[in-house]
Amino acid sequence: MRRAQAAAEREVEDWRAQSAAEAPAQAPAFFLIRPFVGKRTTFVPLAWTVVAILLMVDLSWANLAGITFVGWSSVVYTVSFLAAIGFYYDYSGRNPRLADVGNYAALWVAFSAAGAVFTYVVATLRMPLQDAHLAAIDAALDFHWTPWFRFLAAHRFLKLPLVIAYETMLPQIIGSILFFAHTHRTDRNRELLSIAMLSLIVTTLISGIAPAVGPYIPGHQPDFALVLMAIRHGAVTTFALDNMKGIVTMPSFHTVMAIVLIYVHRPPARSFPLIATISGLMLLSVPSAGNHYLSDMIAGAVIAAGSIAAVRRISSKDEAAG
Repeated sequence: MRRAQAAAEREVEDWRAQSAAEAPAQAPAFFLIRPFVGKRTTFVPLAWTVVAILLMVDLSWANLAGITFVGWSSVVYTVSFLAAIGFYYDYSGRNPRLADVGNYAALWVAFSAAGAVFTYVVATLRMPLQDAHLAAIDAALDFHWTPWFRFLAAHRFLKLPLVIAYETMLPQIIGSILFFAHTHRTDRNRELLSIAMLSLIVTTLISGIAPAVGPYIPGHQPDFALVLMAIRHGAVTTFALDNMKGIVTMPSFHTVMAIVLIYVHRPPARSFPLIATISGLMLLSVPSAGNHYLSDMIAGAVIAAGSIAAVRRISSKDEAAG
């Protein structure tokens, strides 16, 4: 009996000694991978992978299409600075809020640049314009863009708030990143970015298949439509990243983001009433301020709903698996 007890004690001591010897090698390894462990942080490298793949598609397609994009240095510096903040505070664990701000702001800047380039290279498909069909759909829905535009132009007290609301998409995204980081809602930041990524890719691909310049008053074609036509005709082959235009008409990405922003700020988020009001006004502004057909908005709403449903399904599967 004593021999068995002594043997057991020696086994325990050997195990402790072995563990102590292995600990210095294991601890640094775990410290290095810690930022990528757990649901909050595993999304970040996955999102960077999506951005990298999209960027490779952009550059390859641009090379084949014979177009060039300049001004990458400012994007790289901005993304590097923000990503460094996110990595430092994530790696050290000192401030999860700043980690979220850095990580998600860097991802948004990088994806916005890659996504904007994607819209330009897809436009080189030069598929037939669908404006006549879209206008016919609007007429069937009893929506007539020109009277609506002229009505708002004649009532500046209605036009001005809608013009301002249309320009709030970027400020709302920035505010959302900060608000969700401050309130420790990394899940909402993750939702916002993942839904936006999916919906932008889908929206852009559809715009390549069914391009349109959008409705406008004769003689007053908007700048984005002029850029689209220049790409289609090959009149311009070099574009600056700091002067990119939103050239997608069908579907309306402003409609997509207005719905997505309302969704990610859903209760119990205290920001819901404010965001719902601003994004609601943004939806009303889309036809006039964005030169969109009503059918563009309907398509955008369908994409937003589909993207939200897809992300919810994927998230629910991850939670079940976890």
